[in-house]
Amino acid sequence: MIYKVGQLKSAEPALVTLTRERLPIQIALQVSKYIREIAVQVKNFDELRNNLVVKYGKPIPGKEDDYEVTPENMDSFLKDIQPYLEQEVDLPIEKIKISELPSDVRLTPTEAAQLEYFLE
Repeated sequence: MIYKVGQLKSAEPALVTLTRERLPIQIALQVSKYIREIAVQVKNFDELRNNLVVKYGKPIPGKEDDYEVTPENMDSFLKDIQPYLEQEVDLPIEKIKISELPSDVRLTPTEAAQLEYFLE
């Protein structure tokens, strides 16, 4: 399936939440596969983002190697990072059927929104 890197980045925390649930073996394996596939894309994105933060930012006082984007550079930073968030990636992962999840699985509305592209 085709996903945008931004979708993968936003879904990662909710997928980690699902790893703490007791799931049927098929769903547990599927979630595990999601995390492995997504981790590569998220790592690449995070490295790119960090490079842009250094490019458009300044060091945070008292925090060695930590940078923050300066307000005057925020527009340029967002302009440069947006194409990467919109980049499409073809991943060999199928949507999880909500009907196959145990009825006691609990997600916050935020987590449900983060998983919207991975559930059907």
